[in-house]
Amino acid sequence: MLLTINTRGSICDDRGMSKTIGVGPIKANPGEKARGKIEIVEHADGYLVDYLPLAIINGSKPGVKLWLEAGFHGDEVEGIADAFQLIDDLDPADLSGTVIIEPCVSPLSFLERWRYNPIDLGMMSAVEGNTIPTFSERLKQVREEAQRVLQPGDFYLSLHGPGASWGETYIELEWADNPTSYEKKCLEFAEAIGAPIIGGGPGRKVYDHRHRAFAPRAREDFAESGIVKITLESKAPYKYVMNALKYLRILQGQPTPPEKKRIYCKEGARVMSHHRGLWIPKAKPGDIVEKGQSVAIVRNMIGDILEEVNAPFKGVVIMQRPPSRVDPISIDQNLYYGALVGRIE
Repeated sequence: MLLTINTRGSICDDRGMSKTIGVGPIKANPGEKARGKIEIVEHADGYLVDYLPLAIINGSKPGVKLWLEAGFHGDEVEGIADAFQLIDDLDPADLSGTVIIEPCVSPLSFLERWRYNPIDLGMMSAVEGNTIPTFSERLKQVREEAQRVLQPGDFYLSLHGPGASWGETYIELEWADNPTSYEKKCLEFAEAIGAPIIGGGPGRKVYDHRHRAFAPRAREDFAESGIVKITLESKAPYKYVMNALKYLRILQGQPTPPEKKRIYCKEGARVMSHHRGLWIPKAKPGDIVEKGQSVAIVRNMIGDILEEVNAPFKGVVIMQRPPSRVDPISIDQNLYYGALVGRIE
């Protein structure tokens, strides 16, 4: 059965004091930490239940809310581990505001060590015309209901990682030549976090019929609600989340600036193989590559070079798969993803 959630939450009452924050059955008074789970759906045996884990760290003093999610993809475990560490480390007595943490959005995906949930292979997707929602749709509904606790002026940070690939820390972000006020807030939040690369996520434009690329998408629903949302991709996100908490004044202190000059990319491209074979990288994350420069080669099992995969523009290598099998027609993104290059020209 699908659990109906009643959510409520506010920053402070009319006397300026913090209030109880509730998300479904999980509630935390000011100065308290609470963790639990929200049921999604029962299995056919009537015994096993899939659930959404959640923790609320409600500060002793009023302030903004930060929603932090990890484990959206089950093969990106670094964010899950750091989310649990944050739940352990954060003391509500030290906080001004509230941190709400989903340490693993998709436990089923994590158990399968796969990007997708194994029931319907979805990731919060909806199927038009369904009279009975799929598992992914139910999970999406539960999460949307839970997130009603957020209000205009609150913040949302989504943690992702390179999984089995090599990767630089970067923030997926979209901004126009004449950025909106919402885009400016997202960019300011991203800069405060301290990631060395901003922009350059994967997307929709096509290069040479194989390079999947785009200007990173903005979530219109968040823009309309006034909730500032960005996505952080990192193999070690903990310190960047701590910077976010300091920027939002949830924690005292100043964010730590990036250790090297930041790179801005307004566009990114996934460069991938046309062939099944062995992907051998020729550039590593952080390398600057020229247009047409080799990013990887693909060999068959007798050693023939089937293909040279080149950068579609001058850019920085953000992610790169290690030497491993590639399969461009697989439904598994881990088999058809190659390198990610962010345009810097």
